[in-house]
Amino acid sequence: TDYIIAEYYRDELRITIYRDKIVVQGKKTPRSMEQLKAILNGPDLFLDSKNRRKVLALIEPPHNSLICDHCTMSSLSINPQINDKEKSVDFILECGHPAEFSKPIFMINRRLLPDFNILVSQILTKLIRRNIVRNFEITVPDFIINGLDKLPRKKEWNHARVERARESCEGEQDINFQLSG
Repeated sequence: TDYIIAEYYRDELRITIYRDKIVVQGKKTPRSMEQLKAILNGPDLFLDSKNRRKVLALIEPPHNSLICDHCTMSSLSINPQINDKEKSVDFILECGHPAEFSKPIFMINRRLLPDFNILVSQILTKLIRRNIVRNFEITVPDFIINGLDKLPRKKEWNHARVERARESCEGEQDINFQLSG
C-alpha cells in the first residue's frame, strides 16, 4: 500500500516500516528474540521508554532481574549511591546507568523493613544521618535479628550495627525505629 515504506523478511521475523511506526511480526523463538535484541540495540532505531519496556517484556529477561531503559542490559543487583547535592539516593544498575523506577500510584504505609545487608553495611544509618529517611517507621523483624546471630562475625559486632541505626534515630521526631517481637 501507499503507507508502507519498506518491508523486510529475516528468518522468522517480518519487519514492516510505515511512515510513523515499525511493526515486527513473527514466531517467538530463541533465534527471533536474539534478532529482535540486535534490532533494538542498533544505532538507527530509537524507542521511547514506554515502547522499549513493552518490547523488552516480550524478550523475557532473566528471572528477578531489572532491565535498563538505556542499554537493555539485565541487572540482578542495584547499588545505592548517596547524592549529597540533591540529598537523595540514586540506584545504579550493573551497567552503570541509573535505575528509573516509576512511582507507585499510592502507598499504604511508610514502613521500612531493612535486610541483613542494609543493617550490617550501615547504609540505613548513613541515610538517617543525612536526613534522607524522613517520616518512616523502621521495623527490624525478629528473624533478621536471629539471622544476625548466625552471621560469621561476632554476635556483639552485628548487634552494635543495629544499635547504631537505632541511636541515629533518637531525637528525630519523624522516624520511629523499633525491633519487632
